[in-house]
Amino acid sequence: MIVGFNGEFMSHSGRTVVERLALYGALGRTAAMAATVPCGFIFNECAQDEWTERAITAGFNLVMLADPAATPEDYARRVTRLTGIARKHNVAVEAEMGELPYGHAAGSPTDPAAAAEFVKATGVDLLAVSVGNVHIKLSGEQPLDLKHLAAIRKRVDVPLVLHGGTGIAARLVARSHPTWRDEGKLWHVLETAIPEGHPGRASEQ
Repeated sequence: MIVGFNGEFMSHSGRTVVERLALYGALGRTAAMAATVPCGFIFNECAQDEWTERAITAGFNLVMLADPAATPEDYARRVTRLTGIARKHNVAVEAEMGELPYGHAAGSPTDPAAAAEFVKATGVDLLAVSVGNVHIKLSGEQPLDLKHLAAIRKRVDVPLVLHGGTGIAARLVARSHPTWRDEGKLWHVLETAIPEGHPGRASEQ
């Protein structure tokens, strides 16, 4: 199981008060440690490096820096730095390649070769990919491009992550499950969490 908080919402400059990240960290970690299944606790999709780095020592065992506005080179540099910091605290790092459609934005599919190079360069533990999945689809279903997902899997040896779980049909979860190597995250349709011995497994910290 993966639980967590959205870093972009929490760090948004328009909030009435600045959120106390340590309180959210303590709350989520307590819930994760009480779970009867392996549980990852993520600080998810934040574009601000400072907040993401703070989450590493605030109780989260999985963090994700996500900044669609960044250039590929800048994003890789920042993720590499974050991974180095996270390793010292036994925290896992998720990153993304490609962009999911959202609202009127078309998004862009993950390039398998670029994804492989990114993972090698940054040392991330999990990679979120764009293969037809859509952010926050509250009605209907969105088909996945399973051939494209398989092409990425052939090039990338870390667990793949699918965001946009609200629009993915359960039958596609079952079909794509082997492609994830038994690890994958969907917000509402969840398979397994961080694998045995992985640094992002809360029950072992």
